[in-house]
Amino acid sequence: MKSGYQYFVVMLIFVGLVVSCGGEDGGVTEIVETAQVAVEEELDFGATAVTDLNLDVSVPLIVFNSTRDGNFEIYTMLPNRSEVNNLTNHPAEDVMPSWSGDGKHIVFVSDRAGDYNLYVMAADGSGLRQLTDDVGADIMPHWSPQGDRIAFTSERNGKTEIYTIMSDGSDLRQISGEGLHEEMAPRWSPDGAAILFLADRDVLSESEDGGNPVLYMMKADGSDIELIDSESNYYTPAAWSPDGRKIVYGAQEGDFFDLFILDMETKERVHFLSYSSRDIWPSWSPDGTRLAFTSLYTSNPEIYVVDLVSGDVEQLTDNVDQVNSLPEWQPVGGGGE
Repeated sequence: MKSGYQYFVVMLIFVGLVVSCGGEDGGVTEIVETAQVAVEEELDFGATAVTDLNLDVSVPLIVFNSTRDGNFEIYTMLPNRSEVNNLTNHPAEDVMPSWSGDGKHIVFVSDRAGDYNLYVMAADGSGLRQLTDDVGADIMPHWSPQGDRIAFTSERNGKTEIYTIMSDGSDLRQISGEGLHEEMAPRWSPDGAAILFLADRDVLSESEDGGNPVLYMMKADGSDIELIDSESNYYTPAAWSPDGRKIVYGAQEGDFFDLFILDMETKERVHFLSYSSRDIWPSWSPDGTRLAFTSLYTSNPEIYVVDLVSGDVEQLTDNVDQVNSLPEWQPVGGGGE
């Protein structure tokens, strides 16, 4: 296993999802996924006790993966904890869901055909189709806001790189760099013009020792790479605010993973949330007022929501000895009932 994935595995393993992907030549042997946190707007408050936010049932759904039925499946729920639906219901491992820009479809990772590839289904679980077919482990997908392309991480060419593909499975493109370093965990900007990603690289260096993955941004075609944040030792995938002005991400501070918000214009970084020792993988609500995230607050990976005005945190899932993780809000336009 290459150094970049080793660091990514260390960073995520505490959340409990270990995906074993084959590879005799040091490919993705263990890709660990699961939890992450949430945060937003004004940054001068900290999260308080778990409270009931009385969330409106008319808001969009949250998609996530869970082992509550015995293996990893893809679920949706309303933010008031109601209408929990198992969309995949398959003995394979189904993980890492991401919404289409219109909220009508979900892309996810599954090993149901033997290797970890990308699949697409409707928001109700119907119309399943396989998007990629490769032995190199296609993981961490993220749909462009326009809905035409999906970015993802793959080792299909022997290196950890970022690719995009049309949502119909055509026009595969490698958009991350050639050479010595590893790029992973792409996240499209709301206007589709830029992609945040993690990389174990110094873009100004050809050193083989890239170090721990830190946060970068590039144009959607892979050009104009810019270092966004490297102050912390480890990072988890970032999420954009709906207006594209801020990003939120998990980063290691001492022995803990906390949430940070960064202003994309001023590059001011604010330590936003330290709710437990492990708060990661945040997702912004479509109205920009809340963040969903995974936390080990109860020593079990569960999904929480933090209100960005009050700082109150609500626990949405509660399954002892099971994993609930990787939440993502449905974009405006899809909508739950």
